Amino acid sequence: RTVSFSPDGQILASCSDDGTIKLWKTADSTLLKTLKGHTHIVTHISFSPDGQTLASASFDTTVMLWNIEDGTLVNTLKGHQNNTRSVSFSPDGKTLASTDEEGIVKLWNVADGTLRQNLPTHRRP
Repeated sequence: RTVSFSPDGQILASCSDDGTIKLWKTADSTLLKTLKGHTHIVTHISFSPDGQTLASASFDTTVMLWNIEDGTLVNTLKGHQNNTRSVSFSPDGKTLASTDEEGIVKLWNVADGTLRQNLPTHRRP
């Protein structure tokens, strides 16, 4: 589905249709961890600017935040009514943007997982 390098380039994250995310050591292609939590296809992943957190979007309508060091699920962000498509951290890492297949954009507080804002829908004419 999609891949994302950590900011320092030492880890590559990949996601797939089986709902898992794999973390790979780029130096030698060693599988470091498999992150399990989503119940459907993982559509997009993004590292935080500090490389400590990975965000994932899924067709299960959730966004998940993962601790890269130990592979634990930090938070599950619920609010989308449709399949989530993409995620992106703000440059300071404090806000996460997510979007779903209906074009709804949500802004989340990364520290506590609360929804901060809904942006107007982007729809095809």
